[in-house]
Amino acid sequence: MGIYSTNRVSFANESLDTLIEEMDWTPDYSIGSMMEAVIQIHENDAKMFDSLIECDFVSANNQFIMNEAEAES
Repeated sequence: MGIYSTNRVSFANESLDTLIEEMDWTPDYSIGSMMEAVIQIHENDAKMFDSLIECDFVSANNQFIMNEAEAES
């Protein structure tokens, strides 16, 4: 799961029977076909992975870069 995902659902402390009764079982055609939904999920996961790699790269660079106080000493 990724933070960019818009087509995911989370259930918080509700019984399964209540969710099944309240769920709307009409298909949502705004997503398109099942294959398009799978591709969207894959693209969202790839964006999340790229974001994590960039975050790790930036934090690793920040550890090795000298700040002004270290440079003066």
